[in-house]
Amino acid sequence: SCVYRKDGAAVLPDPACTPGALYGPSQANPASTVCVSGFTSKIRPPVSYTEPLKLKIMAAYGVGGQSPSLYELDHLVALEDGGAPADPANLWPQPYASPGAHEKDSEEDFLKRQECAGKISVMQAGQELAGNWYSAWQRDNPPPFASAGPPNGQ
Repeated sequence: SCVYRKDGAAVLPDPACTPGALYGPSQANPASTVCVSGFTSKIRPPVSYTEPLKLKIMAAYGVGGQSPSLYELDHLVALEDGGAPADPANLWPQPYASPGAHEKDSEEDFLKRQECAGKISVMQAGQELAGNWYSAWQRDNPPPFASAGPPNGQ
């Protein structure tokens, strides 16, 4: 069974169950993968794969009796940041409750902009998200934004 970790109010995945995983081709050439508009839609797994997996992973995390609508089957390392699309090691039931999925999405967007500007590598972005996405979000969204919760303006 998997156990959520906490960082303040944020919920983080169990690193033994969800360590994160990268999509190999995105590491080699982000300019022709993650930085191309529409890239994620080409590699995103179909709902026929993700819906049953979401329920299975929710059960592993001990939240199987709750409504699936309260959770996003999240790619720990986002597809837009070079994450593996269908690898269960990169998927976890992330609560929408704040700070949660929406704040993580803004950090993913920020890291993608950094990757595409050549400021960080795909590997670095993956490490930021898999290590502790919430700490990265707080760093990149200093107060008052981190406490208010809007997307970063960078």
